[in-house]
Amino acid sequence: MIIADLYIDSRFLLTAFPLGFRVDSNNMRLLLCLALLAVFVAAKKKKPHGSSTPASPAAMASGPVNSVDFPVVLPPYYKPQLGPKYNVSASNPKNFGNCLLYLEGVTVIVQNDKSTPSFAAATIGGSDNVTHTYLFNENDVQCQVNSRNSTAANNTRGEYTFNIAMVLGGDVNAVIDKDTYFTIKKGDKVEFELQFNTTSPQYWELTQVTLKSVKINQAGQKPKFIETEYISYTGSLSQKPSAMNVNSVYGYGYGCSDTQGVFFPVNVSGTEYHIGLALHNFQVELYGLYRDEKKGIVQFSRNVNDCIPTFSVGSAMGIVVALVLASVLMFGFLMLNSVQTMDRFDDPKQKQIVINVKE
Repeated sequence: MIIADLYIDSRFLLTAFPLGFRVDSNNMRLLLCLALLAVFVAAKKKKPHGSSTPASPAAMASGPVNSVDFPVVLPPYYKPQLGPKYNVSASNPKNFGNCLLYLEGVTVIVQNDKSTPSFAAATIGGSDNVTHTYLFNENDVQCQVNSRNSTAANNTRGEYTFNIAMVLGGDVNAVIDKDTYFTIKKGDKVEFELQFNTTSPQYWELTQVTLKSVKINQAGQKPKFIETEYISYTGSLSQKPSAMNVNSVYGYGYGCSDTQGVFFPVNVSGTEYHIGLALHNFQVELYGLYRDEKKGIVQFSRNVNDCIPTFSVGSAMGIVVALVLASVLMFGFLMLNSVQTMDRFDDPKQKQIVINVKE
């Protein structure tokens, strides 16, 4: 087929020359070379079969979306699914800054005041023995660029955002007393954004949580906890997480086994539900990480502000009770120790003992 095409092209080239053109063996070789060049140029210009349309500049700037296994680590340093691209190095995207977020799971809470009980919760991740994933794009992490080089106030002040998009690897149920109240199905996405702000040079806090996507399906319980087939929300719904109380001071990160929830009102068919999110085994540090780019190491610093104080309610009660019991024991011991035995005794053959009041 290729030889035939070249022969036809050479015939066309011959007709293009004047009638006085002498065709000999040398000229035929030249014409065959020209025909081969023409075929090669035409093949380069022709779009290959099955090729895709080039990505737009905006899409190329945002980068690809990658699926990464739990737990959530942002930036995703040393994730096997991403290869060595995001290992710790000086070539990391500048918007990664020197921040780090770790999250093992999220508890999705649904409140329906018309139902009894009015709350039901399902935990994604943690100990549910299901391999969930999260989607990652380089723009999902926005930290202060200059914080990588210095922790001075001018280099760390500003907003820090982490966008978390979880994709369920299996069904997650909200179960109370063996009854399933709602289900988040396999393949559904739960997406939200955490926004931190350094309100002062020595203090930072979680200032806003934005719900972007969630779908909660009705379960087979009667009466049904969710009145419609499902609750679905896609958009941007923001709330101030005052109850979560996620904050820390300069040089410290923040960690919590289970945070308080932040709730978002969602109206479905005239019924208002409140969808809450609570973070499970969560730790974040905006700047001041231990970072060694030569050795490829990044980790949280040792200074962590935990959501559980040094003396919780239970430990404080235990200490108070122990002090009361120790005081009673010490009082009894001192009373017994103050008892004095007699050193003189009555003798009927001798004069009666007279004890003065002073003694």
